[in-house]
Amino acid sequence: MNILIFGAAGDVGRRTVTEALWRGHKVSAVIRHQNQAENLPSDVIPVVSEVGDGVDLSPIMVDQDVIISTLRPSEGQENLLVSLTEKVLKTAQALRKRLIVVGGAARLKIPGKDTTVLTEPDFLPQSA
Repeated sequence: MNILIFGAAGDVGRRTVTEALWRGHKVSAVIRHQNQAENLPSDVIPVVSEVGDGVDLSPIMVDQDVIISTLRPSEGQENLLVSLTEKVLKTAQALRKRLIVVGGAARLKIPGKDTTVLTEPDFLPQSA
């Protein structure tokens, strides 16, 4: 199965890439910068692409069986998560591709505050 993973250089993305490879899939990893490719397993196909405005995602999705989005905006740009995810969703829908969206909360802002789940004092329990 051909799987395209958005956010493949991030924490969740790297784990998703590893799992997909372990299961025998052909993995294409969407990364923002070419230098991130050196941190990917050698059997992954790196795809350098932004998801933002003006970028057509269709060419990188067209030959895929499944799309997985593990997108996480850069720190300070958390407000882009919704629009980036919508873009991936709409493109996958237009191409009639199956899509899995993996979400996390670590970098999301706490409502009404200027802190994230990671930086809010006492939000997460102390590790044992």
